Amino acid sequence: MFAPLAFAYIISITASLIVALAVTPVLCYYLLGHSKLLHDERYSRLVALLKRRYARDLNWVLRHPYKITAVSAVMLVLAILMFPLMGREFLPPFNEGALNINASLPPGTSLQESNRIGSIIEAELHEVPEVISTTRRTGRAELDEHAAGVNTSEIEVVTKEGDRPHSEMMEEVRQKLGRIPGVT
Repeated sequence: MFAPLAFAYIISITASLIVALAVTPVLCYYLLGHSKLLHDERYSRLVALLKRRYARDLNWVLRHPYKITAVSAVMLVLAILMFPLMGREFLPPFNEGALNINASLPPGTSLQESNRIGSIIEAELHEVPEVISTTRRTGRAELDEHAAGVNTSEIEVVTKEGDRPHSEMMEEVRQKLGRIPGVT
């Protein structure tokens, strides 16, 4: 899903690099190269200090090209070696501490029957030690953005971390809800 986006990002960064290295200096030479403002400008103390330090560092780098190339090559090799250790997921797995359970009964189920089944579901959920509370909504109004009949219920379940892994708790919830007839 994200491969085309990554490809577009890499292409745009590469194009930007080419423009920065090839086009911008040429345009600066032709458009700014003979300007009096560039040659007569007086710098503040801070800018003059920064320019002297930059010139000193740049001269050192230019006098030691093999050292700089070696360090860059080592950093490239380290980056390549670390690549397999990088994650492949866009978002890491997370536990929000809440579940959203949708119960769909057969169409035509009455409101009373939906409430009865919803109460059974909530009672089963409260048997799971990690469940703190549940909130149920049965059906939605016709003019609601997500209109639903009285045969559907949404149950918000607030959970806490327990002694067992999240996957075990979810498996117990699935088993308990799977025993309720007519709920899909």
